[in-house]
Amino acid sequence: MPSALLDFRVSPVTISDSDPRFSRLKVRLREMQTLTVAIGVFPDAGTVAGTDYPMEELAYVHEYGSLDGHTPSRSFMRSTLKRLTPRISEMHANMLETLSKDGRRSVKQHLKSIGVLVSEGMKKTIQDGIAPPLTASTMKHRKNKSGPPLLDSGHLMNSITYKVRPSADNEGTGNMVSHL
Repeated sequence: MPSALLDFRVSPVTISDSDPRFSRLKVRLREMQTLTVAIGVFPDAGTVAGTDYPMEELAYVHEYGSLDGHTPSRSFMRSTLKRLTPRISEMHANMLETLSKDGRRSVKQHLKSIGVLVSEGMKKTIQDGIAPPLTASTMKHRKNKSGPPLLDSGHLMNSITYKVRPSADNEGTGNMVSHL
């Protein structure tokens, strides 16, 4: 399966070693290099109810569309990341300011905040509805005969989460997970 990863990097910062905030910021910058937040549907999400079809594959098919063209792309990950990129950039900038002033908030806490923002944003994207609308034949087979695409049982939406983990951890590479 092709990779579905999106990376966000924090811009370099210049600070003098005579600045009293230097040592505190240096520790936090090292911490930033060792952690990442992965957001999406992980391999441990299980399977679609009543089947052996992995939930992460279902997410991939809905995000990009099926190879046979039967299922159209209904992007809930990429569209959400695009919409939230300005906010994520703002959070990164604020994090650098906060880390240089206050040693109490950790990089891990910052990444968790981004994980919550983006995973909840993806869920909201699904709840708000994603084009194209469902076909009549699809609607006939749904439990919920109305409602937006990707929100019949709620299993896919409820499988969206985030994990803060070491940068070297490659779980999710090629899967429906975005690393920020």
